[in-house]
Amino acid sequence: MTYFEQQLKALTKRLALPAKAYTPLVFHRMRVAMKKINALLALLAYHYPDLDQKREFHPFRRLFKQMGQVRDLDVELELLGRY
Repeated sequence: MTYFEQQLKALTKRLALPAKAYTPLVFHRMRVAMKKINALLALLAYHYPDLDQKREFHPFRRLFKQMGQVRDLDVELELLGRY
């Protein structure tokens, strides 16, 4: 299994979880998997100039941004809980 396939599998496995299973850690790990996919695309685009990194990452972009907003809220709630 390639590195890309491993990261895609990690992401899709978590996306298939029921809504109640989405913990801050699950969101964090999904975002990390997407970051790794984007980093791999950047590396490939460097070596293969015809590869359009933005176009290839586009299917993930909206989800990545939305998950970032949820992650930010989770972090803020955690910080508020400390005070």
